[in-house]
Amino acid sequence: MSDYEEIVRPDGGFARISGAQRGVGQVAEMAGAWAQDVDARSRFPREAVAAMREHQLLTCAFPRYRGGYGMTLSEVAAAVRTISNRCAASGMVFALHNTQVFTLLRHAPGPEFDQFLGEMLERQYLLTAAYSEFARGAGVIDDRNGFLDLTKHARMVAYAEYCDAILASARPATLGKSAGQVLAVCRRQNLTLERTSDWDVLGLRGVRAPSFVIRATGSRDLVIPTPYARAFTETVRPVAHTLWAAVCLGIVDAALAKATRFIAAGEAGTVPERRESRLRLSDAEAVRTEFAELVDRAADRYDESVCRSVPEPGSLGSVAESLEVDNLEVMASRFVVDVVGSALTICGVEGYRKNGDFSAERHVRDAHGVALLMNNYRIVTDPV
Repeated sequence: MSDYEEIVRPDGGFARISGAQRGVGQVAEMAGAWAQDVDARSRFPREAVAAMREHQLLTCAFPRYRGGYGMTLSEVAAAVRTISNRCAASGMVFALHNTQVFTLLRHAPGPEFDQFLGEMLERQYLLTAAYSEFARGAGVIDDRNGFLDLTKHARMVAYAEYCDAILASARPATLGKSAGQVLAVCRRQNLTLERTSDWDVLGLRGVRAPSFVIRATGSRDLVIPTPYARAFTETVRPVAHTLWAAVCLGIVDAALAKATRFIAAGEAGTVPERRESRLRLSDAEAVRTEFAELVDRAADRYDESVCRSVPEPGSLGSVAESLEVDNLEVMASRFVVDVVGSALTICGVEGYRKNGDFSAERHVRDAHGVALLMNNYRIVTDPV
C-alpha cells in the first residue's frame, strides 16, 4: 500500500514520493481551500476528512500487514503539521483521530478488535475520544449478560456528531467508585448523543467539541483490557501531546510564511517597510527550529519505545519520560502563542486586519485554542 511514484522536480530531476505523502499533500490542499469557510461558519471540515478517507489516511498508522501505510508517530506528526499549516482545525481532527488509532494498535488485542480494525481499514472510520467529565470521575459501564450499557456526561467530545466510533472512559458499575477506569469502543450505530452545550468559540472552530451525554451499548469484547491509567500514560498522553505540538508547528508555519511575505512586500515598496522586522523573523524562525527538534525527539522516543519488547530505563511511562511530556505540553502552549504573536508584530496593522493577504487573525485565535486545550488536557482526562 506504500507504492512510490516518480515525480518531476522543478529543476527537471526526478524524486520519489510515497502514496501517503501524496495523499497528505492533497488533504492539505483541500483543507486550505475550505479553511476560511470552516472557521467562519464554525463547521466540521468535511472536505478535508473526505480527502483523508479517499487517500486512506485514516488508517495510515496501521502496520503494513494490516493493510496500512505503516507510518510511525514521527511521520504522522509531520502529516499533522502539513495539514495544520493550511487549516488548524483539520490538522487537529487528524491528530485526535490518530491518538485513538495508536491507542487501539497498542492496547487492544483479540479477534473482536481485529475485526473492528479490519472494518476501519475498509470503511475508513473516523474515531474520536470521550475522556472528560463535568465533575471528577468517569462514566459508568453496566455489564449485563455480556452486553455493556455505558452512560457518560462528557465535557468535550470533538466532532462527535461526525465520527464513526468513540473511545470512552468509564468505570464498571459493579465495582464501585474505587474501580479503575477502562476504555470502551462505542460504535456510532449503537450510541445516542444528547448535546448539553453549544460550540461557539474563538479558535479551532471546526473541531466542533460541545458537551454531550453519551449513552452506548456494545460487546464487552470491545473494552480495551489494558487499564485506562496505563494506556493513558504509555500511549494516549505522549501521542496526543506530540501530535498537538505538531498542530502548533503547523499554525506557526502559516503565520511565519505571512510574515516572510510581508517583509518581502516591504522591501518591494508595496507595504510600509519596518526595519526591525527581519531581525524579529530570524528570532522567531530560530525558536521554531528549536521547538520542531523537541517534537521530533518526543516522536522518536515513542517510536523507539513501541519497538522495545521489554521496557528500559527512560522508556515511556517512566518518571523521566513523564516529565519530558510535561515539558513538551508547557512549551508547546507558550511557543505557539508567542511565535504567532511575533508574526503579528512583524506584519503590524496589516496583520491586525481581519482580512487581507497578511491577516494573522485566524492563526492568533487558533494558537490560543491549542494552548488552552493543552493546558487543560491533564485535568479533563485524569485517569485516576
